[in-house]
Amino acid sequence: ILQTANKHYHDKNVKVISRDEELISSHKPKLILLSTTVFGNVKYSGLSSKQIFGVTCPYESSCIWSCNRREHFSTADAIIFHAYDVQYFHESVPDRREVKKNTVFVLWSDEPATIIDYKLFNKYYFNWTISYKLESEVSVASYGLYSIVKEKSDEIDQWIYNQFRQRQTSALWFVSNCDANERLKLYHQLKRLFPIEGYGRCVDYYPIHLCTSKTPCETRYMMEYKYYLSFESNTCSGYVSEKFWKALSFGLIPIVYGPKKEDYIRIAPPSSFIHVDDFDTVSALSEHLFQVGNNYTL
Repeated sequence: ILQTANKHYHDKNVKVISRDEELISSHKPKLILLSTTVFGNVKYSGLSSKQIFGVTCPYESSCIWSCNRREHFSTADAIIFHAYDVQYFHESVPDRREVKKNTVFVLWSDEPATIIDYKLFNKYYFNWTISYKLESEVSVASYGLYSIVKEKSDEIDQWIYNQFRQRQTSALWFVSNCDANERLKLYHQLKRLFPIEGYGRCVDYYPIHLCTSKTPCETRYMMEYKYYLSFESNTCSGYVSEKFWKALSFGLIPIVYGPKKEDYIRIAPPSSFIHVDDFDTVSALSEHLFQVGNNYTL
């Protein structure tokens, strides 16, 4: 359906999908089937093809989206399998003899290798992958992206200045995964030197301070602080999750831990985060946070 090509991206060769002009001119619609559930839920079955693809479908006719495995499995041009559900909910990956010739099998996973046992998938043959990794055949900004404002706005500058004046020079952290010991250790070390408000069953009186995602409670907290601890649960290369992008969306400065600094530079706005690896000690990190938090020009 599409061709795999190499593109030079930030000094590294990264696989991307390029358009095959001959196929693009085809008048036959392309049927894409999501064959499995997503974390046990029939998540995208109620969405139309237009809602899924928008204006990004590269074909003159259309891209057709379906979650109806029974009706469309044998006729789909591409079939997507969600790795988490294949492993944990035992969703099946059928024999290729059940589908038409040249159907593209796609493995979709936004989870790192600490959660998904990718060795289980060696017995299958997948043509492409969809994941958070830029090296995937399909990389669709799994957790977030940003757009550049071309014209400088006095209104935006004033909003940033007002937020800097109003917010506390302290950090916020919502955390529920208590198995990532290294980031919890770093949290406790930094908290002794710099003010941090931590919420969740790992760090405070949970469930007294229960504050779920996308609620007025979360918004209120996220608008009070200057920093957010965007600490990842693992150090897998390229794994930058919603913790980072959520901080930016609320105007906080992410303090990041996990993947290497280069992974953030590849995807993040310039000078938008503070990486703990830039500091030899937790004390040096704390001093820097105070300096930035008390000086608008830094």
